[in-house]
Amino acid sequence: MITEPQLTEIRNYLLAKKLPIDILIEVNDHFVSQILDLQREKNLGFEEAFEKTKLSWKQELSIEIVPFGVSETKFVRRVKRKQNLDFFFYTLKIFAPILISSLLISNFGNVKIFIYFFSAVLIFAFSSPMMIQILNYKDFELSRKYKKIQLNTLQNISNIGSISIMYFILFFKDFFKKSEQIFYILNGNYIRILNINERNATMLCIMSFILIFMFIFFSIKLYFFAKKVKEVRPFLSQFLMN
Repeated sequence: MITEPQLTEIRNYLLAKKLPIDILIEVNDHFVSQILDLQREKNLGFEEAFEKTKLSWKQELSIEIVPFGVSETKFVRRVKRKQNLDFFFYTLKIFAPILISSLLISNFGNVKIFIYFFSAVLIFAFSSPMMIQILNYKDFELSRKYKKIQLNTLQNISNIGSISIMYFILFFKDFFKKSEQIFYILNGNYIRILNINERNATMLCIMSFILIFMFIFFSIKLYFFAKKVKEVRPFLSQFLMN
């Protein structure tokens, strides 16, 4: 049996490790379960079981300095790597049909259809982060309220919406023009409207698709950030008010 003060001691220990709240909740459950198992199986008191549990998690919860001087535990870094890999494949599932459709329309369709299609893609890609932030405004406000606490492992992406707005404003008037340029680059007739060589035309095309990929990737991360904030919201008072 673990008392409320003992639960608080566990939470305070994990908070000191600067774990994001979503990870803290998961690790806290592991700690409680492991301590209870040790108490039951080895007839240990709370403090001894707690110390043994901390020892078993020592490596996972050891803090390392990562790029840009940020300190994180090994456990959090592993979780983030897996998340980014998952998000990469989610992005590919959306991006691949866009790329294939662009190649097909540019080579077998006409410029007017391509301009409407690709402009819609650009608007979708550049506006999605902004729309996700607007639709989940309260969740993003919560991250600003708890500036010194990481609500979840994706909190570093929470300001990308403002970049999305900047791109949208800068490029909105040129979406049709840029789409037309990409059409002629993809079908090899870029010289008709662009006074550039083949290498620069190729780079312009590649950079356009990289931007689309990046903004889809950011949108997916923002969506999951908001989703995870909703999941941890009920636990905030429990983990932050002690």
